[in-house]
Amino acid sequence: MKRRVWLFGWIALFTTVGVNAQNKLSVTLTCKGETVHALDVGDRPEHLFAVWKEACTYVQPARIGGEKLIDGYSVGFSEDTATDSTTSGHHVATTESGAKLFLAFHGTTPLKHLKRAGPTNGSWFYSGGTGKLEGIRGKGTYRVTRNHDGTFTVVIEGSYELPVSKTK
Repeated sequence: MKRRVWLFGWIALFTTVGVNAQNKLSVTLTCKGETVHALDVGDRPEHLFAVWKEACTYVQPARIGGEKLIDGYSVGFSEDTATDSTTSGHHVATTESGAKLFLAFHGTTPLKHLKRAGPTNGSWFYSGGTGKLEGIRGKGTYRVTRNHDGTFTVVIEGSYELPVSKTK
């Protein structure tokens, strides 16, 4: 009898894991800064703190749990020195149905005299969602490059899973 209970327990576990399988994610956004406030720290040359907000549009069609991502915005904080910038922030995405998706991110950018000298590379994780996206979990990496017109292209890679009740 104990062996049967043990066997059914493992079968139930693997069945649940299969239903909650991770889904791959590859998304491209274009973002444009709306607000930037920077303050010189004053302890050494080229040392700043900045807060910013930027509007984003999903240019590569993306669906998560059947929800199509349309647009969003990011709000972040950075500490900049002459040679690099460390950024942390949050992104809020909106779907066609009005559901929201929340993620937190952290990255670094090489600088040369406070000017971007390469792409931003970082990691992110989902911090929540609404509607069909409530209870989402996942994480990944991102890369930000500056475009000639002053916008930024953000490429997000990773994976996600939704609770069983949200995938139906």
